[in-house]
Amino acid sequence: MDILHKCIGLASGAVINTTPTIFAILHPILNDFSALIGVYHNYQIIVHLIIQLFVEFSKKMLCFLRMVKKNIFMIVFQLF
Repeated sequence: MDILHKCIGLASGAVINTTPTIFAILHPILNDFSALIGVYHNYQIIVHLIIQLFVEFSKKMLCFLRMVKKNIFMIVFQLF
């Protein structure tokens, strides 16, 4: 849970200057977190934190990313 909280904080703190770096860190992890929802489906707080990570990532990142990276993210988000 601590890792999820830290990832949410990282995504929440994204600004225009830090977005490419934060995207590079979180992008590979997001697919793994989406797979964990199936594993931890009985643990409501973990599922909630994973969904919150996707929400924060979406809110903060999509407005700053260039179109190419937005398309990559949308592909990952559709897998979720």
